[in-house]
Amino acid sequence: MKRIFLPVAWLFLAVLMFASCLGDNNDTSVSSRETAITSFALGTVNRYVHTTSSVGTDSIYKVAYAGSAYKFHIDHVNRTIYNPDSLPYGTDAAHIICTILAYNSAAIGIKSITSDSLRAYSSADSIDFRSPRLFRVVSLDGTAWRDYTVKVNVHQESGDEFGWEQKNTPDWLSGMKSLKAMPCGDRLFVFGSQDGSTGVILSTPLSDGDNWTYAAPNLNQPLPADIHENVAVKHDVIYMKWDGKLMRSSDGSTWEEVGPANFSKLLGASQEQLFALGYDALLYASSDDGLTWDLESLDDDVTLLPSQDISIISTPLVTDGAMERVILLGNRDVSVYPDDNKSVIWVKIQDPAKKTGQWMLVGNAYPAYELPRLNHLAVVPYADGLMALGAEGLGACANEAFSQFYLSNDLGLTWEDDSRLLFPTGFRSGSIFAMTVDTDHYIWLLCTESGQVWRGRLNEEGWEDVEKAITE
Repeated sequence: MKRIFLPVAWLFLAVLMFASCLGDNNDTSVSSRETAITSFALGTVNRYVHTTSSVGTDSIYKVAYAGSAYKFHIDHVNRTIYNPDSLPYGTDAAHIICTILAYNSAAIGIKSITSDSLRAYSSADSIDFRSPRLFRVVSLDGTAWRDYTVKVNVHQESGDEFGWEQKNTPDWLSGMKSLKAMPCGDRLFVFGSQDGSTGVILSTPLSDGDNWTYAAPNLNQPLPADIHENVAVKHDVIYMKWDGKLMRSSDGSTWEEVGPANFSKLLGASQEQLFALGYDALLYASSDDGLTWDLESLDDDVTLLPSQDISIISTPLVTDGAMERVILLGNRDVSVYPDDNKSVIWVKIQDPAKKTGQWMLVGNAYPAYELPRLNHLAVVPYADGLMALGAEGLGACANEAFSQFYLSNDLGLTWEDDSRLLFPTGFRSGSIFAMTVDTDHYIWLLCTESGQVWRGRLNEEGWEDVEKAITE
């Protein structure tokens, strides 16, 4: 029976439209339950995409996508409607069809862009959402109305573009004999050797990168030259093997002893464990921050463990965020295994509650897409996958130094070139370099030959992580 009042509501809306007095009415608007927008969704939306052909010719083509995949939030208190997850870059926001539902099928009007006049909303009409638009909902009896401001957010930059920023060229970097970079807390730390006999620690705020500070460790003897091979970061604490002891620090200067370091090399850390190679060439893990160490279980021969250029990466399981996938990557000793042409990759699923998980060797199911055996190989988590870079090939690997970035979208099974990941213009490095990623998803590249420091990321990695719901 309530629908018989719909013509009355439209009549009142028509009066508002022809009177062109939206400003006056808005000052004394009355809202009630009968004047609420209950649903807002986009229809099919067009997007214009730029592409470059193999011969360098630029072109733009149009693609259509389902706007309903982007959830809109209705804020009844502030009377705003908006999409937390912005529409893709290149979206035609000037011609969008939307479906709006109001309580009890109340009448809906839309304010003109150029005046205060209103016109009736229609789900068949294209609307220009390049700027926020005002919608008015009028109750069935025409006695109340409520205004909503609708903003359709569209990304103003392409998520697939990688932007690099060159930092100052520090005097200490050029000519470094060894190098490893790791973020800890709000700083980027670098471990290495300038003279090949003693080690140094430097750091810069993650927000800076231009100004570096030497750490002054409170130790009774110099750091070893191989300090870069014996450091790990876990939960914003740096762990270091030094003088037969396991030490820890949060700032690189003030160190305290954890206990004896009864292992040959500290490899890295996951969210739950520290990892080390023992003097027996076996793999060990500590779940209590280095106090005790347990032998790890392998599903294949221990000789297939990497011993150099090692990276350890952990990611939460998509199916169970309480569990993590830990990935161990690196190279075997080239003097012992000269015929290797691929890097070595192991993976385990770790249950923190049970502190168990067997390491499994990643096989050669896709030989053409394996990660090459590259000198000073560095691997970091990136873009929901893994990103790798290395200098010249080792052993039987003939790859040129820094020929490309390698990206694995399946967390180590296959590796491919990614056209989005380009080297910064003017990039130049010798074999010794460092690559790491910080908590803001910035990739850091430090080059010893040129002394260059670069910071960059894919645009989409800097976007806020918001909910994106698909309407079935």
